[in-house]
Amino acid sequence: MVDSSSSRTVSAVQPGYYTVAEIAERWKLSTSVVRRIFRDEEGVLKIGQERPHLVRRNRKKMSVQRHVVMRIPEPVLRRVEDRLMHKRGPEAVPIRDRVRGAGGLDALDAS
Repeated sequence: MVDSSSSRTVSAVQPGYYTVAEIAERWKLSTSVVRRIFRDEEGVLKIGQERPHLVRRNRKKMSVQRHVVMRIPEPVLRRVEDRLMHKRGPEAVPIRDRVRGAGGLDALDAS
């Protein structure tokens, strides 16, 4: 869902909170990468079992499953974006501006 007054994506879950899938779509990453980034981040809401447990898939095969639902508050998302941007150096372009807006990829080539 997109807020018409600004170009930011509004969470369908609860305003001010983002799902892992929403952040993955926004950053153009897989959900597993986003989960790893936010796994130990302070302030992330985690609901469910953190510990892996065995689940029987069929008569012969067992697999490990985790049941954790994550909701990331907007301030935590901003903090992580800022931290990730600064790791790349002072010329870093915010993730959300790399593809669209702010000159996109052409702005990077011009500098």
